[in-house]
Amino acid sequence: MSVAALLLLADGRFPDGAHAHSHGLEAAVDAGRVCDVASLAAYVTCRLWTTGRTDVAATRLAAGGVDSDELDAAWCVRTPSATARATARSLGRSLARTASRVVPGRPIALADGRPPVQPVALGLLGTAVGCDPDEAALAAAHGTAATLSAAGLRLLSLDPFDVAAVLHDLRTDVDDVARSTVGLVAADDLPHASTPFAEIDVEAQSAMPTRLFRS
Repeated sequence: MSVAALLLLADGRFPDGAHAHSHGLEAAVDAGRVCDVASLAAYVTCRLWTTGRTDVAATRLAAGGVDSDELDAAWCVRTPSATARATARSLGRSLARTASRVVPGRPIALADGRPPVQPVALGLLGTAVGCDPDEAALAAAHGTAATLSAAGLRLLSLDPFDVAAVLHDLRTDVDDVARSTVGLVAADDLPHASTPFAEIDVEAQSAMPTRLFRS
């Protein structure tokens, strides 16, 4: 049952809205910093271990029962980009809407009724469908790698087999990022390692006159 739940969350067809976002990758492609399979793999790896790890930790803690409002606030403090915060809120809303169909008896919401940001919402939904915190964290790490890789496929017109190979090669990083959050117990434990481009790219992309992705 738990494995089936994990596969549900990790399925690229899951209606979480992630397909409409590149989380700043489009700006990196526009700037020429991501231009081929190798640079895409490097970009995804960097994001996994920085902003991705923050997301994974938030998902794990939410799935482990840490207060959602505290986690939401802690995640926002660690995310300087207003665009990134708005995107995460929008994706959290999509997950809450999906949860209302998948697990109607388990509403995904903060105390004031707002949807949590996406990593927190994913942790809550993971618990509701039967994932434990380890599995929820793994789903979050995989989601980061898969979303960015899929965006790179579309932006760079890459060979799908090459992008699948990138995800295959990143499986150790996906596992390690998820495992690296074991032992975190409170909202204050959220890691906040980042890189300037993780925030700059998201903001730059929002100002692009034409773009393929919302963020």
